[in-house]
Amino acid sequence: MFVSAIPHVDYNRWVVQEDWKYTDLSSAIEAIPYAMWFYLGVEELPLASEETIEPAKNVPRGLLMCISTLTVLSFGTAVFSSLISPGAAAMADVSAPLVTSFQTLYGTGATTTFFKWMTVIALCSSPNSYVFFMGQLLFAIARDGYYPKFLAYEHPRRGTPVGAVLFGTISCVLIAVILHYAIGDDDLGSVLINLTLLGALISYIFQLLSFVYLRYRQPNRPRPYRSPFGLAGAFVGLLLCGISIFAILYTSVTDTIFLASIVVTVLVFVAGSMYFFRVVLPKIQNNTLGSPVTTKDMNENLLSARSQVLISTGA
Repeated sequence: MFVSAIPHVDYNRWVVQEDWKYTDLSSAIEAIPYAMWFYLGVEELPLASEETIEPAKNVPRGLLMCISTLTVLSFGTAVFSSLISPGAAAMADVSAPLVTSFQTLYGTGATTTFFKWMTVIALCSSPNSYVFFMGQLLFAIARDGYYPKFLAYEHPRRGTPVGAVLFGTISCVLIAVILHYAIGDDDLGSVLINLTLLGALISYIFQLLSFVYLRYRQPNRPRPYRSPFGLAGAFVGLLLCGISIFAILYTSVTDTIFLASIVVTVLVFVAGSMYFFRVVLPKIQNNTLGSPVTTKDMNENLLSARSQVLISTGA
């Protein structure tokens, strides 16, 4: 698509004359949350390490491939979709800019229909991956004793984290339904994006701070994978997280509808903090918290689950 779009590119016609050229910093700040949406979720790939062959080697490769692909596709889609017909102004109101670009380049025939279906298949894989990683994350935390035990419940034969998947899915649907009745549908998608990004950014900050802490306190600890960016990369990441949170807050405080994303985020973290200080912290202090599962135990559990699946399927 990108190669086909090059002959149709016209910055003056589709950006300047549409009065959509860069004008001020405020607009750029407001666009940051939506730019982040391109890359949200790629950091969850390591949660599939238990299902990966040679994870110390293949997970970093997978991350590099994902980030490289996302970078090319995100920049290519944003740039070329804005520089061809119907132009940047029209694209701002289009729900599927990639499909609109296909129609501009290939018309409404079989080629565009083929690419539409390919886009649908790609979109179907996206929510499925989110559900998978959500279940893995909740299950891993519950398995270590920090979340209620029912979240660590697995399917007896297939090893699926049933409790975590059901709880996470129901919680997300409830939040979406509540916001639907609270603010309506016009801005619901944007509010949910801000809500998701706020939660993700806060978790990134905690992960980066944990990385810095472990690098300082346990510099010689054996690690199957070491970040090539080291502490400098962690501090740059913290800076970017701060800028991104500022961009979301900058957008939200100027619009009462978008304040809903901040309110929901605060409520979720307050509830989580109360649970930690009332339930988890006393267990840590009394040494009654379940010990984290070791790598050996995880591998044994994984092999056992896979063997049961193979037996049940007759493979």
